Amino acid sequence: MKKNKKITRKLTRKGKLLALILGVAAALAILLLLSEVILPSVEKNVKEAANTENEADGKEGETKLFYSGLTPEQLEGYAECDKNIFYSVNGMGGHLTAENAVALDGERGLFWVRYIDAVMRGDEKAYSALFSKKFDFSNPIERYASGELDFPPQRLHNIKIELWREETDPETGVTESVFYVEYNIYRNEGDFRADMSYDTAPLAVTVTEANGNVLITEVDYRYN
Repeated sequence: MKKNKKITRKLTRKGKLLALILGVAAALAILLLLSEVILPSVEKNVKEAANTENEADGKEGETKLFYSGLTPEQLEGYAECDKNIFYSVNGMGGHLTAENAVALDGERGLFWVRYIDAVMRGDEKAYSALFSKKFDFSNPIERYASGELDFPPQRLHNIKIELWREETDPETGVTESVFYVEYNIYRNEGDFRADMSYDTAPLAVTVTEANGNVLITEVDYRYN
């Protein structure tokens, strides 16, 4: 009887050992399956999704997002900022909008509405279209003028644009104007204006108007 109990104990121990071995083997098989099949498949799907998203971002009409590093609370702070364009020309000042731009300053007024709108939307195509072929595109700060690089939408506020001086060539009819441009970028990331702090870095922007077309020919940065 005692001998039978010993045999039973041995069989029980062998059964437990066999179960342990089978469990370890099953775990190893699952890990192998994860590393060789499931994880590569998941990684592939993630990469394909990311590529699809990047391609979609480059399509015309797609909406870009503000810098992903900002929290909803930080973006709510921008909602409270003054995003009106204060425009001053020939001693007259007021808020510039798409509706009143032409009445305030003709094509130049409309030009500045397009300028601010392109920067705030991160529209590199619309932005680059505002620059003359005479512009110095080698300027590293104005690297987006050529339209070859994109930039995220900029959180502009406290926008001020003032005409400083203008001169019209009597022979060609071309008008050259110099504008003082100042704005803040809320929580500036430096992706569009790496030369400015959170406060501001004013610009002196020279534009020419010919046959109803207004284009930027020169920009002086950190103008004081």
